[in-house]
Amino acid sequence: MVRRTLSALKSRKTVSVALSLADQALVSLVNFSSFFLLAREMEGVVLGQFVIGYTALLMGTAFQQSLLTSAFQVRGARKEGRDLRRFTTVLMALQIAVSVMVLVLSGVASGVTWLFGGTAIAALIVSTGVGTAPWMTQDLIRKILHTRRRPGAALVNDLVCYGLQLAGIVWLVLRGAPQAWEALAVYGVASALAASLGLLQLRKLLRPRLLAQRSRARVVVRDIWGYGKWLAGAQLWRQLGTTGHTWVIAFILGPAALGAYKAVTHLVNVLNPIEMAIGLWFPPRASRKFQSEGVVGVKAWFSRMLPLLIGPTALGAVVFIFFASEIIELAYPGKYTGMGLHWIVAIYALSRVVSYGRELYQQALLASDRPDTFMMDSLLSVAVKYGGGVPAVMMFGLVGAPATSLGLALITLSYNRRTFDNMADVEEEAARPKVWRPVEGGAEAQIYHDLHAGIVTKIYRRDEAVEEAWRYYVGLLATFDEVDQSIVSTPTPIEFEPDIPLIQMEARPGVSLGEYIRGRGMTDEVRKALAARIWYGIKAVPEAIAEPTFTLWPKNILVDANTNQVTFVDFTSGRGTGHPDGASMAALTLGGFLGDALYEMSRPTRWFRLRANRRILQFLKEVWLQASAAGIARHHVVRVAREVFAASAEQGSSERQSWYRTAGHFLMDYNLGRLMQDTSVNMSATGPLMICHYVEEYPTNDQRTANGVHKAIGGLTTGLHQLGVQTEIVCEMGVRCSWQTPQGVDVHAFRRRGLLPGQRLPEGLADHLAVMPDRTLFILHGQFSPRMARVAARLRRQKRPYVVMPHTLYSDAVFRKNRIVKWVYWNLIERRMLRKASLIQILEADQAAPLRKRGVSTPAAVVPNAIDPDGAPPEESLQWSTEGPIRLYYLGRINFHQKALDLLVKAVGRLQDSVDIHLTIQGPDAGDLESLRSLASKTGAERSLTILPPDFERAAAELMADYDVFCMPSRIEGFPMAALEAMQCARPLLFTNVSGLTRTVEDSGCGVLVSPTVGDVVRGLASICKRREDFPAMGRSGRAYVLRNFSPTSVARIALEAYELVMPRVGPAKAPRAVTPGAAPTREPLRSNTVQEGGAVSKPDDRAKA
Repeated sequence: MVRRTLSALKSRKTVSVALSLADQALVSLVNFSSFFLLAREMEGVVLGQFVIGYTALLMGTAFQQSLLTSAFQVRGARKEGRDLRRFTTVLMALQIAVSVMVLVLSGVASGVTWLFGGTAIAALIVSTGVGTAPWMTQDLIRKILHTRRRPGAALVNDLVCYGLQLAGIVWLVLRGAPQAWEALAVYGVASALAASLGLLQLRKLLRPRLLAQRSRARVVVRDIWGYGKWLAGAQLWRQLGTTGHTWVIAFILGPAALGAYKAVTHLVNVLNPIEMAIGLWFPPRASRKFQSEGVVGVKAWFSRMLPLLIGPTALGAVVFIFFASEIIELAYPGKYTGMGLHWIVAIYALSRVVSYGRELYQQALLASDRPDTFMMDSLLSVAVKYGGGVPAVMMFGLVGAPATSLGLALITLSYNRRTFDNMADVEEEAARPKVWRPVEGGAEAQIYHDLHAGIVTKIYRRDEAVEEAWRYYVGLLATFDEVDQSIVSTPTPIEFEPDIPLIQMEARPGVSLGEYIRGRGMTDEVRKALAARIWYGIKAVPEAIAEPTFTLWPKNILVDANTNQVTFVDFTSGRGTGHPDGASMAALTLGGFLGDALYEMSRPTRWFRLRANRRILQFLKEVWLQASAAGIARHHVVRVAREVFAASAEQGSSERQSWYRTAGHFLMDYNLGRLMQDTSVNMSATGPLMICHYVEEYPTNDQRTANGVHKAIGGLTTGLHQLGVQTEIVCEMGVRCSWQTPQGVDVHAFRRRGLLPGQRLPEGLADHLAVMPDRTLFILHGQFSPRMARVAARLRRQKRPYVVMPHTLYSDAVFRKNRIVKWVYWNLIERRMLRKASLIQILEADQAAPLRKRGVSTPAAVVPNAIDPDGAPPEESLQWSTEGPIRLYYLGRINFHQKALDLLVKAVGRLQDSVDIHLTIQGPDAGDLESLRSLASKTGAERSLTILPPDFERAAAELMADYDVFCMPSRIEGFPMAALEAMQCARPLLFTNVSGLTRTVEDSGCGVLVSPTVGDVVRGLASICKRREDFPAMGRSGRAYVLRNFSPTSVARIALEAYELVMPRVGPAKAPRAVTPGAAPTREPLRSNTVQEGGAVSKPDDRAKA
């Protein structure tokens, strides 16, 4: 026995536990002793000031622990190797950044206070910042060491930190009259030295070079933020609640009363070593228990450990409850008397025990990946501490503060315990084996009943709902692989054979069910499950059935709980007296199943995630639609929908009635009977697709101010309209009006409301969006647009799919101008809008990379801009000059930053002496016209430069025909319509290599690509000017390429292919609208354009051919 005891003491685990306890004892002892010594020597007001500064220090540390430390204790505890080193390095970099921010903020605040004459307060503020920053860093380091099971190293670090801290406090006390700022400075210096030592201790885990891998570092930051954001937000509220009595007492009773209250309640902190040791030991082990055994395993382990965890704290609290007066007198002889201080200590000690139990349940929830529960706990703390604490302190003095803490602890303990138990109960019920009572009707009826009961339990309780459900089906049906026998078409009742189940269907006689369904694209698992579902329904029908009553679950089979009587419902006769055929079975089963699923998804107490709910609903839709596509239940769908409506009135709750009515509407909306006339139709949804384009502004027909975005929208909508797709444009104006474009596309303008962009939706726009057909896809055109973000938010609330078409890159260059405003807008609004979109429509595959770089993984599809071929000049009118200066031309907004006109002017200034060139810039002023003229004057380019105002009377093709080379060396560019118009006019291009048109210029050979730098633009201009004799060939090549690949109908078909991946098309395509009277355009082949997750885009091998 002695030998085993000695062996256990020598074991590594025992030594680790002993070191952890020693470390926590050291930390608690020094903190307790430091405050105790200061409380004995400081005057009441000075002690109150120190308490305020020390409370701010603890608040900052608690916020840091929730955002950073907790992430390492839970997420970092599961990592090893390179992943661990990267996680630790990024975490420490974040900690250093937070510390620097604290120092800067405290310095600014103290400086402002000093300017207004508050010297003492300024010293307190700056000393609080100096103490907080290194304190937080050292605390993170010691927690990392403990999590990595290095308690010895943590103990050494804490010996340095808290040894120096205690020595400094003792020196202040011996010197006499210690001040608050001096004590806080001692805390900071000691923590800074220990933090420096800690960085050396963690040197094997810290690899600064890993920060250079920015994409992976951002993944770690998102992981830390994803876990810590709930805790950080909740910690803000929780600290306001935890420290609520400090602020309440300080403002109501003054610093002296606050000092007395903190001095006596601090004595109870002698229990801290036990609580802190358990706080370090408990979270990582609970997290690993959750990873291996789930919530049920955590609950079982926690139930065993709870008495051991809370017992020592409870025993210590008993001493303070019964001997409060004696303890106060022993600690502070004759200094703190009156004010009911002994009652304060007793009540506070009791509240500590209850609060510690609450904390243990909270840690169990955090270890189970439920940090969101922390928020409710924190909100309760704030509400009780301030809502109840203020009147309690005003009425009962200092005694009201601990009384409020006790009430709060009881409330939050009850909440946390109930939440944790509910989680465990849900998981335990889902994992419990299902045992079903025998039912009358034979083995097939038993299996059929178990099949339904089992799948509904599985699909409601699991995040992996679809996979679990089908695995259950396949496992249960393993012995019925041959169920897809011949289908016989007969108007007479089915004759049941013992071994060959037959299904009554009138379509395609003699074709096996498997072949029929497989022809519709169903997988083998779905085919077997669907066939077996119908087979069981036919085989298990009793010969004689009494009068049944209608119910929806278990759908087409009724089980009387008292008699175990099984009854089947037959919709053919409307009663339960006949044999139900397979169509009735499938229709009723799927209809009722959908009703139950919608109801279950609406219940807020369900723990599974909304993402899983959407997956389940989509799964149910697909099963129903595929079943209907196979000819099953197509004659009964309307009848079933009516029965669902009727059954909704019989449900007990109004909420359940509502969801059954929703199911009925779903069945009616997805009535496939009228669509089955065309067997080639894709059965993914119903009704024609409508496309609605939103843009902030759109010019009326009498305006000649259309910019590139307007022309791109016009080309796409024209192509869709010509293909027979119902299309409209929605915009905002000063008045509400509607009109049609010359190509016949409807445009609806709604009157803006509010002074700020995006403040309110335009008048009538919300109603317009709400009444649009279900199969409407919304295309939002723009970038960094508050108005567009408002529309996207409304569409999300209406659960409408939308596609975002930004028309330009989200490159670094975009964020250089107004970078602070754009950075804030991106992180608060733009990125969320893009992430919630169903699809992002980009102009070139390379434009997906900046999206992924900035954390947007929404699928992307490449759809180029379209250009009206009618705007191209006739072939015989094309001319090129062979003499005189080479005429360079730019048409567009005069914008230095985006269009890089400064680079173009500087390049002309350098080349004008060696090359005979002349540059003409024409377009509206975007704010840089005077700067452009000034730059031309400085560089000497003004003698080779002409600046013209915009000409709205002539078409762009007419303007470009007067020049030789079109120049656009932009820093930021999407798919510029001006460049496409120049190619239509057979003009060579000097073009930027950061545009979506880059590949087009390369493939067609119509120009020279340059990077947006002065040197490269100079080289590009010199190169293209040497090829003057090649201008006709380059121009004709670009013109042919544009007319072949970028016609409205070609681009519209590419867009439709992408849109139908988001919202599949149903029904035969309508006849294309005539482009010219009496003629309809031929249908062009679709371009291969695959949308992938994560923003990846599959490039097509070839462009669509006209």
